[in-house]
Amino acid sequence: MNRTTPLKRTAFVSVLKKKKTDRPARITHKRGQSTIWRSDAYLALVRSLPCSACGTHSNTQAAHSNQLRMGKSRGMKASDASAMPLCGPAYLRQGCHASLDQGKTMNKEQRKAFENEHIVRTIMALCGQGRLIAGDDVPRVISKDQFEEMATHLVAMIESGELKINQQ
Repeated sequence: MNRTTPLKRTAFVSVLKKKKTDRPARITHKRGQSTIWRSDAYLALVRSLPCSACGTHSNTQAAHSNQLRMGKSRGMKASDASAMPLCGPAYLRQGCHASLDQGKTMNKEQRKAFENEHIVRTIMALCGQGRLIAGDDVPRVISKDQFEEMATHLVAMIESGELKINQQ
């Protein structure tokens, strides 16, 4: 028996046809254009450092921050300027990068403080080695309560070009 009239459309089809722009987004990105700072050269510098959490020299990865103020949003990584060197998985060991991202060992406030401190340490280590060319306004001594502001300030300096990668 063949059907002569097509089936009626249900309400489910109209839900699929709704535009995804109906709900407001926190950060609006134009399709195909990234407004987040990206640099493969900077990530290579970060990967060349030892793990900032445990000090391992092998298998270091550039771990991006998971904070919204660093540019993280749904489906997008944070700015490359907010990367820190953390070790990857090794034999019978999870690695610092995975333990930070999965969040089993730290709560939200501890993870945020950890990220801020290690972003600052990474940028200061690169400046100290001469791999980042720094101006006079980069402080050398930082107290524990200033890591959040310093991390935001240093990331903004890298993104604006005030801290430049030394090409030598």
